[in-house]
Amino acid sequence: MAEDKKKLAKNNSGFSLVELIIVIAIIAALIGTVVLSVSMVFSANAKACSNDLQRAIADCKVTTMGKARAWLVIYRGNDNKVYSQMHIMEQVEGEEIGTLADIPQERQKLGGNRVVVTYTDSVGVDQGDLTETGITIEFDRSSGSFKDDTPQSIDIIGGNRHYHLVFVKLTGKVSVEQIAD
Repeated sequence: MAEDKKKLAKNNSGFSLVELIIVIAIIAALIGTVVLSVSMVFSANAKACSNDLQRAIADCKVTTMGKARAWLVIYRGNDNKVYSQMHIMEQVEGEEIGTLADIPQERQKLGGNRVVVTYTDSVGVDQGDLTETGITIEFDRSSGSFKDDTPQSIDIIGGNRHYHLVFVKLTGKVSVEQIAD
């Protein structure tokens, strides 16, 4: 009986090549799943930023049609996140008719610090990454078209997603396309 235990221990001293291959395959599958999950999370940030920016632009257009003047500023904050803030010119209470004051609204977070936002200005020059001074988007109240200093396009990149927003000046519309990398 003692000989059987010694023989069994002697034969079970290591692992086979098949066992090694199975362990490596399991580890590779786990690493692939983690990498894909992380990539999807960062890609979701770009999509959310694109959607939130479109929503903010639409809100600005609607507000412009009902107020004396409104504009949207998109900028990168001190914390390196992307924000939008609408400014509305409204009648000052108790003042002479026609006396308007800039009433800045609460800023809205559009994207995190892992989202890259670049833009092409109104004359077609690529301006690179968004800065703290930001860009201004403004509409003509009478026609709903973009004003002259509105950028031509904005690119939003995050993870493996790239969204290209094109501003159609004449109609005041924003068209969005996802660019495959």
